[in-house]
Amino acid sequence: MPVDYDYFLTCEGHSYSGKSADVSPFGIGIAIDKFVKPTSAVDLRIIVSGVNLRLETKGVIRHCQELSDGGSRPNYRAGIEFIDTPEMGLPLITISDQLSSHNPHHAISVNATVEKCYQLLSDFEKYPKWTTGVSGAKILDRYPDGRARRVQFEYNFYLRKFHYVLVYAYDDQNNTLSWTSEAADDAIVDVKGSYGFKPMSGDRCVATFDLNLTLGFIPSQRLVKFGATIVMRKEMKNFKEFVEKQ
Repeated sequence: MPVDYDYFLTCEGHSYSGKSADVSPFGIGIAIDKFVKPTSAVDLRIIVSGVNLRLETKGVIRHCQELSDGGSRPNYRAGIEFIDTPEMGLPLITISDQLSSHNPHHAISVNATVEKCYQLLSDFEKYPKWTTGVSGAKILDRYPDGRARRVQFEYNFYLRKFHYVLVYAYDDQNNTLSWTSEAADDAIVDVKGSYGFKPMSGDRCVATFDLNLTLGFIPSQRLVKFGATIVMRKEMKNFKEFVEKQ
């Protein structure tokens, strides 16, 4: 079903808030009680309360027109263009009682040995240095051999910050690190995934990344495509560059 977005904005020293369903990937239309000069800068926060998603961005007023509603108080309709969202724009959300499952896969060659990649991938506290969106990683407990078992992450994913805990398992024989989710925000129902490494000629290997993500909301196809292709490929490229610099 369509979503009403809650918005909160400041413009020219004034604050406004309300709801709007008039949202596109690149802007939002709102009703306000004061005229706002076109080209005025806007600080904007948009919230989809049904799935607890939030976008904080900046915008610019493109037009502001008075509405005639027969009341004594003038009303205006303002159009705001987002100016610092990604090129693909705001990924619109559809609320649903159903869960959605997504299974992206990607592989890349790395100029490093399997052993080196496997070791560096297990250094979770360095994830913020190479993983886009990860702003924090905290090891909660370890296996008897000292390797991390449970890790808590903070991840900036498009519209909001997610906090989740992953439980890791090590398959040393096959050089595979896998994980399952233990605890997450209500929008993320379940996360399972694995990184695997296979040797190539010389000191090179192939790294593969498989993910099974179950969400408590139905994302737009724009968001699915973005996550399954652009984000995953970028993360693999970041890991490749991180390893090859060590």
